[in-house]
Amino acid sequence: MQPIRNCLFGQAFNRHRPRVKCNIVRLVSLLVLSIVAAPYLSAHAGDEIVLLVKPAMLVTGTQVTLADIAENLASLPTGWAERRILASPVPGKAQSVTLMKMASALHQFPDMTDVILRGSSSVVIRRSGVPLDQALVREAINDYIAINTDWQATKIQIDLLEPPNHIVAESTNIIVQATGFEYNPRSLSHLFHLDIRDNVGPVQRIAVAVRVSAESQVWVAVHSIKQGSVLTDDDVKAQLVTTDMGGRKTFPASDPIAGFEAERPILAGETISMAMVRQPVCTDKGAPVDIQASRGSLAVSLRAIAMSKGRRGDQILCVNASSKRQLTAKLTAPGKAILVGM
Repeated sequence: MQPIRNCLFGQAFNRHRPRVKCNIVRLVSLLVLSIVAAPYLSAHAGDEIVLLVKPAMLVTGTQVTLADIAENLASLPTGWAERRILASPVPGKAQSVTLMKMASALHQFPDMTDVILRGSSSVVIRRSGVPLDQALVREAINDYIAINTDWQATKIQIDLLEPPNHIVAESTNIIVQATGFEYNPRSLSHLFHLDIRDNVGPVQRIAVAVRVSAESQVWVAVHSIKQGSVLTDDDVKAQLVTTDMGGRKTFPASDPIAGFEAERPILAGETISMAMVRQPVCTDKGAPVDIQASRGSLAVSLRAIAMSKGRRGDQILCVNASSKRQLTAKLTAPGKAILVGM
């Protein structure tokens, strides 16, 4: 923008081009080099006021005022300086606004319909702020994990993959709160969503990429295990490892793994994840199943025949060996189940 040139020769220019007031939206941008300085805000031309807009500005607070955009505050009519024109951008993020949009914003003031705006076709608005403290980001994520996730009892390590140095807040007196996350299997990272609040501006919402890992006791293969093999205690050992707390959920050593079936080949020394194994087969079709049933202090057991193959945790139909009635049972161990729906 060339502010002096935009003010000079305005009248000569407008003899050959229609002059549009703010009530129709008036914009004039001249490309003539000036050799004589002119006032930034012209005197009244009849009832019209010609206002030269800064090409770029740094604002504070949530609203852009006339004082922010005007080149010459002294020439503004009394009471105009603090008039709010537009909403400010979020702190630290530049926003380009057309002069047309600014002119339209003046329509909210009945006494500004004759104002003529001059300047660049678009201006850049930035809002002041301070860099976001990474310690607040870590604290917010740790607080969220401690309350809202399955990792509550786990010692978590957080690594910010993209430190939010470029993010600024309105002031240092802010509160950062994590509201949720999603896992990215490509980058093996979590995208945490944060709300940033202060006493001045609106809530800022940002997303920060984080790698979450933890040291925990998990099952590790002692030797190679073939696909379809049923694991025993001799096939695995508990080991303290650093694991990614992402989509690949490891099998904790606190849970028994004996009896599980290998879903795929497992290499010696490989950390076993839940996806590598599946629940063991507890019964085949036609096999006998001992079913336990209880209600209050009453407990009974009965013998039934499985009508389908099932793994631990599956609910299958069985036929009572005595009454020949069908019933539903949940498999708990090989050849054992509990009655469902009693």
